[in-house]
Amino acid sequence: MNIKLWYTGWGKNNTQIINDFNKAKEHGISGINFQYRAETITDILPFAQDMELQIWYVLLCQNNQKLKKEHPNWFMVSREGKSTLDFPPYVNYYRWLCPTKTEVKKYLISKIEELCQYPEISGIHLDYVRYPDVILPNAIQPDYNLDQIQEFPQFDFCYCDDCRRAFQTKHGIDPLKIENPQNNADWLKFRYDNITDLVNQIKELVHSYNKKISAAVFPSPLLARTLVRQDWQNWKLDEYYPMIYNNFYLEDENWISKITRFNRSVLGDKQNVYSGIYLPEFAYDFNILKKIINSGANGIALFEYNNISTELWEDIKSFQQGSK
Repeated sequence: MNIKLWYTGWGKNNTQIINDFNKAKEHGISGINFQYRAETITDILPFAQDMELQIWYVLLCQNNQKLKKEHPNWFMVSREGKSTLDFPPYVNYYRWLCPTKTEVKKYLISKIEELCQYPEISGIHLDYVRYPDVILPNAIQPDYNLDQIQEFPQFDFCYCDDCRRAFQTKHGIDPLKIENPQNNADWLKFRYDNITDLVNQIKELVHSYNKKISAAVFPSPLLARTLVRQDWQNWKLDEYYPMIYNNFYLEDENWISKITRFNRSVLGDKQNVYSGIYLPEFAYDFNILKKIINSGANGIALFEYNNISTELWEDIKSFQQGSK
């Protein structure tokens, strides 16, 4: 079974991170998506041998203090005219860069190129490659006292001057004047394509360094487009990590296999698919993990290292050694 992990390592020193890497290798983990931390990366890279290490990079949801201070106009603006810099939706860290802006794309591509310089890493793993949730997963809405039966303007992005100008140049109308934006195919596609174009540019860059490109994406193409303007089925990545977090959608564990089969049918056999499991709310059964693999996934991805139980560690090792 091909098992990969998301790994944050927050609050851990380098020695602890290295010990975690060694434990993962000992148990047959095939790869780690390591959340990027500039102060850590050079120290831990030598210990990632014999295992794929992709750098997990949060792309558009940014809380970089320098960016907020020096480039406040880079952030997305809602249909209400409020910037995520000053009025982040849902949670305080939801500050989003606008992918329409040339300066934003240049900045993000330069950051990815810096990471590609490290010969030890096998690839770049992108996250938050999307717009803010125009609609939250249905299990999460009550946490915010919301019932999002439709799109609401405070959660609808992006209507910054650059987006409005670019769309009006192409389609002859200011998107703010569209009466039913959630049903306007051109306005929806404009935002899908903004993300796709950025991903394609990053993909070409990463491939030029002979490294893999992957991304954490929403569970299925339809949910991704509907909830976060993410048209990932057209990205042509090396690896996809659909976050099939069943509890977020009020579904049981069998839903993961169902979505996995559908995603495989959409992508065909050319790209690798690792079905993402959210361990904190997963009703653990190792047979369910095997069932997911049998549904067409190339492997599973576990969120995240610190949520792996002793039982699951033992089952992974037994399975990889052929004794389970």
